[in-house]
Amino acid sequence: MNTPFFTFMGMMAAALLMVLSGCYDRVTNDLDVNTSEGSFLFMPSEVAGFTAKLTRLDASALWDQQQRPFLECGFTAHHHAEAGSEWMFLVNAATGRCDYFMRPIQCEKP
Repeated sequence: MNTPFFTFMGMMAAALLMVLSGCYDRVTNDLDVNTSEGSFLFMPSEVAGFTAKLTRLDASALWDQQQRPFLECGFTAHHHAEAGSEWMFLVNAATGRCDYFMRPIQCEKP
């Protein structure tokens, strides 16, 4: 299966193998609408290698108001886009937790 989720996971596999020295906390996928969300735990000392491959976001770029409390709890927001999908990673380097959200890239019509 070559969905954007698996394409992204293939590209980031090396980075994730280093970062994911912990475990997945939760994963939810909806293949009908091509969305995914979940969280995983990692060694806080490994956060720089993971976030170096992502673009940092500020609060105005969050997709949903429900994500704002993450920033108030010490998380930083990061973004990655590839193969028709975009990913948001909310990373707490101090606690070693990452919550992520994936959705299809929304094309704006003129």
